[in-house]
Amino acid sequence: MSKPENPTAFPCNTQGQIEPSEGMTLRDHFAGVALPVTIGLVLECSPPPASYGGTIPPMFHETVARLSYQMADAMLAERMIER
Repeated sequence: MSKPENPTAFPCNTQGQIEPSEGMTLRDHFAGVALPVTIGLVLECSPPPASYGGTIPPMFHETVARLSYQMADAMLAERMIER
């Protein structure tokens, strides 16, 4: 399966021409949008923070980042199917 298209998230409209701009890709934007959901899911499925002395569970940040980008990849793939 080929990798989904990953254009820039916010292309600029210059003199009637849409041009890519530097910065965030659509994958990055989708991962950021998925972030609150991912945090909720990871916290829901993790042991309570009290088990870690009230601290963030080990590998929390890495897990949230990885899952957010996996959701973004699924959104990009679905976007291509719908075209």
